[in-house]
Amino acid sequence: MCSSDLWTGSGKLAWQGAWLMGGSFTQRIVPSFHLGGDLTLVMVNGVTSIGQIGARYSEGKDIFTATLSRTPDPKSPGGENLHEGRLQYVRKVTDRLSLGCEYKYSHPDKDSGLSMAYEYAFRNARVQGLLDTDGKVSCCVSDFMGYGFSGMIDYARGDYKFGVVMHVLPQPEQPQ
Repeated sequence: MCSSDLWTGSGKLAWQGAWLMGGSFTQRIVPSFHLGGDLTLVMVNGVTSIGQIGARYSEGKDIFTATLSRTPDPKSPGGENLHEGRLQYVRKVTDRLSLGCEYKYSHPDKDSGLSMAYEYAFRNARVQGLLDTDGKVSCCVSDFMGYGFSGMIDYARGDYKFGVVMHVLPQPEQPQ
């Protein structure tokens, strides 16, 4: 991995039953604007490429990101590629409340969607929620001690899921 104050880059070569080669690069253009991308090549049935490019702009309480990605389409037996674009915007309303939205579009299946989310941070807990155009509403409540509850309702399919999480962390050792 190489880096400086203005850019960062990395490369990787690995064998996992097939050769994998990858690399990434990010560049700070001005203090509030960054560009970057990554590319992975998998040597299976020829060469399969997986890559994305992205940009991030942040000014004050606003953050805007955009990404374009290319991946093999898992639904396609012929090895077609799926191209997807995502636009995301987050507004930090207060120190505790953030609101965001995301628009995504994929080609060639012409699938699109819009999601809207919120996050409210308490002193010892966090509440996060999501609403999307697929008819899903979800919420997660967790504290910083490791306990949490979550729920997701998919109105379009009539699917309701609820869960509980508990992280068991060992207590730090006391000095003797």
